Amino acid sequence: MTNKALVVSFVVVGALGALAGCAGKIRPGDLQHLEVHFNTGETLPMSTSGFFMLGRAAELLNQDPEAKLLVVGHTDAVGTPEKNKELALNRAHHVREFIGQLVPKVDSRIRIAFYGEDRPRYDNSTAEGRAANRRVELFFYRSKGDDDAQLQSAYEGKLVFSGKASGSVGAGQ
Repeated sequence: MTNKALVVSFVVVGALGALAGCAGKIRPGDLQHLEVHFNTGETLPMSTSGFFMLGRAAELLNQDPEAKLLVVGHTDAVGTPEKNKELALNRAHHVREFIGQLVPKVDSRIRIAFYGEDRPRYDNSTAEGRAANRRVELFFYRSKGDDDAQLQSAYEGKLVFSGKASGSVGAGQ
């Protein structure tokens, strides 16, 4: 077993043990938001708190069969725009896979979007800004009929959807 696999296994067990204490703190209103951060070029969360955050997300989906999740991958501006979009998509996929390991059969309730470096929240010219931009955002919502319109409204109309409910979406595609 590799070191990363060992860390992930340890964190999954830890996250499962901590879920009872986390349950109930996140409610699926119109859109609830969580963020998980990553090291440069990595697709696994940078800290155990990131894995615990994903455990909280899994618990919400497990407790509420009506809850849905939009997972949006981002990067800093280091590297090419093409590589950053690929990395952002891979981060979002890894988050969905991790949550799926904790809560089986949840894929149909998770949508993916990825922006790469196109939607920085902080200044990419500083180390702190770049670190904050390397993130996956998790948006919980309840369907109000038209998921696409609901997500477009909440995400400023910049999502371009393709595929099924668990399919990938990208900006400007």
